[in-house]
Amino acid sequence: MPQRLKELVQLLLLALDKWKSQFPPQLKVVTHDFYVLSILNYYLVGFSANRYRRSYSCSDRRSAYQSALPRRQRGRPRTSTS
Repeated sequence: MPQRLKELVQLLLLALDKWKSQFPPQLKVVTHDFYVLSILNYYLVGFSANRYRRSYSCSDRRSAYQSALPRRQRGRPRTSTS
């Protein structure tokens, strides 16, 4: 986990604690874990999606598909005759 992401997570948890202090204690116990997990999950998914988008652009995937097409078409008549 990169250092910047750790700092972001700590800031989020601090903000969450401040936000939670507005609610009665019964509610805190129930919602705490759910909110921490959902927010962390949201940020981690976004982080990994951004990394994936950077490494595999749409044009790269399209060119890979185009280069695989002739191979697929070459193999098709052989399978139909057998």
